[in-house]
Amino acid sequence: MQVPKYLVVFILANFLLWNIWIRINYKKASSTFPHEKQRSIPNDVTFQESDLLYSTPITLDIESLRKAYSDKVTDLKRNKAWKRFGQRHLCSSNVRLNHPCLDTACNLTLSPASSDANFQSVFKPLTRVKDVSGRLSEALGPYRSASEVTFVTGASSNHFKESQALMKNLHKTVFPHLKNYTFYFYDLGLTSEERQQVVKHCGCEVRSFPFHVLPERFAFLNCYIWKPLIIQAVLPHTEIVIWVDASIRFVTGNLKPLFDGVRSSGLLLYFTDFSAGQFTSKKMFDYFGDSACQFETYGQLGAGFIAAHNERFTRDVILKTWWACAVDPECMCIDYDNRELRCDVTIRKYSKCHRFEQAALTLMLAKLFREFTFSFRFPNGMYFTVKRSHTENYFEELEAKIHRDMSDRIKIKY
Repeated sequence: MQVPKYLVVFILANFLLWNIWIRINYKKASSTFPHEKQRSIPNDVTFQESDLLYSTPITLDIESLRKAYSDKVTDLKRNKAWKRFGQRHLCSSNVRLNHPCLDTACNLTLSPASSDANFQSVFKPLTRVKDVSGRLSEALGPYRSASEVTFVTGASSNHFKESQALMKNLHKTVFPHLKNYTFYFYDLGLTSEERQQVVKHCGCEVRSFPFHVLPERFAFLNCYIWKPLIIQAVLPHTEIVIWVDASIRFVTGNLKPLFDGVRSSGLLLYFTDFSAGQFTSKKMFDYFGDSACQFETYGQLGAGFIAAHNERFTRDVILKTWWACAVDPECMCIDYDNRELRCDVTIRKYSKCHRFEQAALTLMLAKLFREFTFSFRFPNGMYFTVKRSHTENYFEELEAKIHRDMSDRIKIKY
């Protein structure tokens, strides 16, 4: 049976137009952000350990830090954001083994929050790490400076499909409600094919984390050194940074209360049900001159979602110290051992595992604000849920829709 000529023409036209469309769009995708593709990191922006660390610790300007801290406490009270956490049950009751509790057997106390001794401890990373955040930011940037809110995430291949689920959630739940925003995705180890798909479908600026200009230890992903470095680089160029791990799923697109809240407090995080004393390594406590039992009453912060306001205390005091702790090989990540992540939740034991960036940020805020760490908390579940290992083939959905739309246009034309 002979095939009608009009059908042959239709099929060939469909095939030809489809291929032309694909070529054009892949070309667009690869050159959407030409500064990223063409940009090469200058030769002087490479870092050896000697470029990052002082040979001898420097002296802190305690009075400047104390004033910044005092001003922040005043601001929190004025903004009605000064909040105390509730009473803790006794650890001896053996209820909720991993939860914060009051260890009456601990006879150690922390130095007063605003004392010289406490400030020397909290800000120790700043005495050991050189202020190269500007040069590191050059390797991570450049950045736009117009957006009110900047969303940031990143992933390697093992979280590629989890990131697709996050992007689908952002595209459908959050971004339709926003006008003045920017979205960055940091490639932490995608394949070239995966990266090309992100560039095409993400609706974001795709950046490569510059592991190649840093000492080898920075490439150990499970230390999460990269996260403080990214946030510290982005924050100066926007009013509000929203960091989201690949496992975050927004449950509402109305984020105005979140934005208003972070403007009042400077920093907003969610708190886990785990105690800082049990989920922080002994080596980190030793670094700051502390003991685990002193922090059993504090809940560990979750670092999968961080909202930060571009203000002096948040940017130049808290997050700068967190950044320095990440860079310091003796602070946040010491052993580069995945086994540190494994926590036995069936026992109560101090320093039974380590949560790296979460642990560091928790200790800093706890040492400075004590029972008022809740000044930086928003209720869990209010804006998002955490869905670890939740994946979607979102990019395949988008490709299928593109194909259907193209076919429909051709049918209408012919």
